[in-house]
Amino acid sequence: MPHPLNELLKMFPSEIFRTPATYVGQVRNARPKVLDPRYFHFEDDLNGKHILVLEDSWVTGKSSVAVAAKARLSGAAKVSILSIGRYFNTEWPVNRLWLEKGVAKTPYDPFFCPVTRGKCPPPT
Repeated sequence: MPHPLNELLKMFPSEIFRTPATYVGQVRNARPKVLDPRYFHFEDDLNGKHILVLEDSWVTGKSSVAVAAKARLSGAAKVSILSIGRYFNTEWPVNRLWLEKGVAKTPYDPFFCPVTRGKCPPPT
């Protein structure tokens, strides 16, 4: 099954500038649960560009926001994030445990910010 982001990329014109954000930490799945742009790297020059970060999963938002912060620190003029949701398999043991703990029963708040853990700051 193709990765959802690869399928999404096909919808964007090929002339759009693309550059991967490379994870430069020690082990991808053991990265700290903190927002730290030092864990990401861009090979290309981002000066003055509008960067669109495509994310295949939004749990805490820290990875996407860290990539966005790294892009800004690397000279990007503007950064947007598009997070693509995936099918939630209730039979997978980790998901089942998460559901049983009641975490999923927390009401959805579109104004909740995963970075500030409160209200999102106003756009600038």
